[in-house]
Amino acid sequence: MIKLFRKRYIIFQIISKKKISHHDFLQKFEEILSYLYGIRGKIKYGIELVEFNEEKQGGIISCYHKAVPYVRIILLFIFSIEEEKVLINVVKVTGTLKRARQILEKLF
Repeated sequence: MIKLFRKRYIIFQIISKKKISHHDFLQKFEEILSYLYGIRGKIKYGIELVEFNEEKQGGIISCYHKAVPYVRIILLFIFSIEEEKVLINVVKVTGTLKRARQILEKLF
């Protein structure tokens, strides 16, 4: 049986002068997501924030395999969070959550 929707996990890092909180990042991410794709797009592409580490300023976003470019666009449109300029770097895209967590722990 063929799976129609395969999950991908995007590991990202936030580069900024001050620490960004989980709540602030999630609020900005949801704002850009709804602006670009709406609620329908969020459901269609299966986009959600799985994990965010405030100490390491990195996290994991899950989505369907065909939606990886759309998530990269969302991260590209996040210029500032709470009036703090930020740069979001996509570190790696992987197929399993276990591997994504390993990469997140090793890189930071």
